[in-house]
Amino acid sequence: MATHRRKTHTKRRFGVVAALAAGLMVLSGSLLGPPVDAAITLTPKQKILTLKNVDQVATCKFQANRVTPNFVRYTLTASARPSGIDGYRANVWNEVKCYVLPAGDTDINNAMISFTASKNGANMLPENTKGAVPYFGAYTLCGSAEVKKKNGDSTFSPLECK
Repeated sequence: MATHRRKTHTKRRFGVVAALAAGLMVLSGSLLGPPVDAAITLTPKQKILTLKNVDQVATCKFQANRVTPNFVRYTLTASARPSGIDGYRANVWNEVKCYVLPAGDTDINNAMISFTASKNGANMLPENTKGAVPYFGAYTLCGSAEVKKKNGDSTFSPLECK
């Protein structure tokens, strides 16, 4: 009989602990509200800027990976490819410059992030950098690009912002 009582007593203890834990979870949800990250938004969470010229199509991509009230963890990616089939033979070097600024600002001297990627060859696969910037709610993405050809000529995509 002592064995039976122990099992019953253990079951009751487990039931009381489970009820207390459930009650605590309900109270903490109603008192504390949703997690902080759920209330913070960034519009949009991703921005893509495409830079085009006669010889090259370059891209800057800003991706917000985590948003908090104080900062945004990001990935900034740059890539380039020839604009036509002839570029695969003619283009020998690519460079893409990407900048992230507070919303509405287009002066790259105020950039919070500045990233330059370059590569020998006609095609530049995506290269990226990661980090954190202060939270502003929205950002401006700017970029410029250059491609050099076998004959020594260079083609530029001037600074554009989005």
